[in-house]
Amino acid sequence: MARVLTALVVFAMVSLWVPAATPGDETTTCGPSYQVKWFNPREAEDPPVEAWLVVTTPEGEEILRVTSEAWCPHTIAPLWCEDILKIGTHSLAYTIYSGGVHCCWDAYVVLLERPSRVLLKASLGNYFDLRPDQLDDTGPLELVSRSDLFAVFGGLPSFAAPFLPLVFVYNGESYVEATVRFPDYIRADLEDALSDLPGGCLEEKRGKALRAFGDYVLLGQDQWGLSDLKTRVSDDVAEWLDNSAVEAIARIKHRYRFDSDKLDHRKSDPRATFDLVCAGAT
Repeated sequence: MARVLTALVVFAMVSLWVPAATPGDETTTCGPSYQVKWFNPREAEDPPVEAWLVVTTPEGEEILRVTSEAWCPHTIAPLWCEDILKIGTHSLAYTIYSGGVHCCWDAYVVLLERPSRVLLKASLGNYFDLRPDQLDDTGPLELVSRSDLFAVFGGLPSFAAPFLPLVFVYNGESYVEATVRFPDYIRADLEDALSDLPGGCLEEKRGKALRAFGDYVLLGQDQWGLSDLKTRVSDDVAEWLDNSAVEAIARIKHRYRFDSDKLDHRKSDPRATFDLVCAGAT
């Protein structure tokens, strides 16, 4: 719950192109001409009401409509609108928040053409942000986020559970997970994780060590990384990490794609989207 409350505070402060979604009826523009309008309830509703988001052309033609059952404010929130494919056509990114004790955020990216086309659907769980970035200096932008695959792991409380890097690439038809194709991006996260190891309570120290170990696994350095971390942390953290390593590796390799050479041939199949199951959701 603490992580969810923290995320909500940060979410209300961060935006790439419009103010963060607020309750009620909101309107903004997307690209040179599209109008984006969305509605969220102004307070918690029981029974729920319908939240919605609509994109229209200057002529009033509706090219995208999204609806969701809404129990609380901030159910639907636009994130940004950019020409991420570098083809002169903008894409709209937005999130849908389930509310309640079990979170969670689903992120969508839709190409605003006629008809509109879903480029990405990703269940981000406890994480709430997705942003475009150019990681390989060419072509369509990558989409970066964080994975909450350790949301329930090894007895860690929610506030200590780490997030790992998450990168999606465009394969010609849709965005697919391809984090391991960007070792420099992972190494930068690892450096940050290693510098953050000291300090905090025991649970926080375990979570920080797990984050660094996760980066090592994504880099293909499982055993070396484990040995390195055990020299950097206290004996009790080292023992916990040693006992948790096998399960951590299995979870990472279940959630991430390591056959990156096959990604360019992957088809736009909804069953192939990167779908993190929100821990504890019913």
